[in-house]
Amino acid sequence: MRFQYVLTLLTAFLLIGCNSNQPAATSPSDVLKQYVAASQKQDIAMMKSLLSKGSLEMIEKSAKLQNEKLGENLTVDDILRKEAAVKIQNAIETRNEKIEGETASVEIKNETNGEFDMKMPLVKENGAWKIARDKYIEEALKKRNDEVNRILANASNSNSNPPNSNANNSTNK
Repeated sequence: MRFQYVLTLLTAFLLIGCNSNQPAATSPSDVLKQYVAASQKQDIAMMKSLLSKGSLEMIEKSAKLQNEKLGENLTVDDILRKEAAVKIQNAIETRNEKIEGETASVEIKNETNGEFDMKMPLVKENGAWKIARDKYIEEALKKRNDEVNRILANASNSNSNPPNSNANNSTNK
């Protein structure tokens, strides 16, 4: 009788776990692959479940801005649906997964040039890895800003140095 009670309790826990809306606790690379698979199936609920809270807030702000500027009535779901409409040809290829406490990063291969030139950050929320697109965009903007500042500094330095004068180096023959 006791065995039957334990078996029933164990089955109940397993069924509850299987019905959870949260993705299984997997590696950051697996989360990225799950996101792409959900996108290909246009499973908006799954896509949202794999995004960090900050990413969802960023998408919501983007929807509000577009609504104000274009007079539309976009939602987070609409933006993700548009994203899901863009089909990815090949399976996503990842490498160099790095986990540091509650954050992680994974390099993703660019289908266009074949290089691993994209590094996607992830964060752990409620025990599950989530894609931190807000952090990715923040880092991309910082890199672009640094690049513009470097170009401006180089241009400023080249304009402040007069060209070398050869007048003193000429020889009379």
